[in-house]
Amino acid sequence: MFILYIYKSSIGLIAIKFDKNVNKLALWINDDCYGFYTSKAAAADDVAQFETGCYDWDCLYGTATYPRDIREWEKI
Repeated sequence: MFILYIYKSSIGLIAIKFDKNVNKLALWINDDCYGFYTSKAAAADDVAQFETGCYDWDCLYGTATYPRDIREWEKI
């Protein structure tokens, strides 16, 4: 697994990684995986919409600074 994009959030590192075991992109928040995606944009959209499944992130809706789309993430 290798990191493609990162966003340094107020709750820690959010990363989009490629998981070769399932041949999909995975959304990681700190040390936990919150889902698999077929595109980097779809993973970034879940972060921007605060619909990741990570309570610590999702509860910040309306109060946190966040990347609005994949272009605002840091490419690794």
